[in-house]
Amino acid sequence: MTDAVSTAIPDAATDAAALARRPDLIGKARLITYAFQQGDLDSLRQQLLARAQQDEGDTNAALDLSMVLLLLGQPDTAMALQRHAVQTQPLYHMPADRQPATLRLLVLVACGDFLANTPFEFLVADSNIAVDILYVGEGIPTPAQLPEHDALLVAVGESAANRPLLDTLRAPLAQWHRPVLNRPEHVLKTSRDGLSTALQGAEGIIVPAIRRVTRTDLDALASGRAQPSDLLPGVDYPVLVRPLDSHAGHGLEKIDEAAGLAAYLAAHDAALPATASTGTGLADGAPVDFALPATFYLSQFIDYRSSDERYRKYRVVMVQGRPFLGHLGISPRWMVHYLNADMLENAVNRAEEGAQMQSFDSGFAARHAAAFARIHQRVGLDYFVMDCAETPDGQLLIFEGDTCGIVHAMDPEDLFPYKAPNMRRIFTAFREMLAKNAGVAIN
Repeated sequence: MTDAVSTAIPDAATDAAALARRPDLIGKARLITYAFQQGDLDSLRQQLLARAQQDEGDTNAALDLSMVLLLLGQPDTAMALQRHAVQTQPLYHMPADRQPATLRLLVLVACGDFLANTPFEFLVADSNIAVDILYVGEGIPTPAQLPEHDALLVAVGESAANRPLLDTLRAPLAQWHRPVLNRPEHVLKTSRDGLSTALQGAEGIIVPAIRRVTRTDLDALASGRAQPSDLLPGVDYPVLVRPLDSHAGHGLEKIDEAAGLAAYLAAHDAALPATASTGTGLADGAPVDFALPATFYLSQFIDYRSSDERYRKYRVVMVQGRPFLGHLGISPRWMVHYLNADMLENAVNRAEEGAQMQSFDSGFAARHAAAFARIHQRVGLDYFVMDCAETPDGQLLIFEGDTCGIVHAMDPEDLFPYKAPNMRRIFTAFREMLAKNAGVAIN
């Protein structure tokens, strides 16, 4: 592995004890990569547990241990330990991988799984950017003094749990003494319905009609007492339904008729709450059982098949309005996730993805340049990730966008030789954005 994070992140052959002995925070990027490469997570868990038990003040070990437990599929224990660690010590330091550090970044994060915050660790790995990570939220103490920093990044992602926190952050950050990136008022626009509202009516852009609905609303549809058009004017079956704050296709289904919705509700009513999903995003498309919540998204289904009857979903990374291709999933199935799109098995798909990455600036990005400019203007975020497609008539179809999508260079280079150079371009653009806003130079 020779990508931009290789010198900072161990591979699967790394001894877990050596990794656990790291006195600084190991961090999410290293831990996720170690898991992705099938490192010995259980041994790492034991080593970190021993470290934490030996020194109760070693909050780096406790926080890293909580992330390992999350990767091992123990979310309840992981979240309890994470909460304990950040209530003891809300501020964590990650030295720059390349010394001397030339940019000091303060990052605000919330408690939660790997999808709760921007995975900035991947974006600054193997750089001369030093990071201080401050956990914020109800019940978390505020340090008496914050570290000196050149810029501040709001990494707290939009969710029902985080919306009150993001709203609370708006006032103090409006008058912050250093440049602030991804201001909370803009992050708040990235709920599924919020993004739809922000982009509604923009020329060259299609956003499916969507609204939050209750279980009572779905019961009315399932029984035939209501029609989709009663909730989404002008929309008929098929529709999409998914639980609020669900990701990676968990609980998402296309409903073709009322009977299908009745079956969806009945099947999940019988399920137990999920314990298998770690929230890493690494198991996209894997089936998960869960009890249904009280609130859902109901949205219009737009058929975006290409002329060859395959679906193509583009993950586009926006860095201060400039689009980059994070990946392209190609599948005969309408619900495209990168790990269920046969990319590992299908050399033809990989060849197309590689070609799209090579020609993205002059191809897809150029065709939709005006649309991307309108998205940047309306959403206002310095950095975010969108899942989108191109409709048969050439418009940009937006599925979702947020600040928490994992952008990484973990894929094996023997199968994906084109990815590492492309990801380095994204990492470089992110770092240059930080440097430009902070008014400093980085190598």
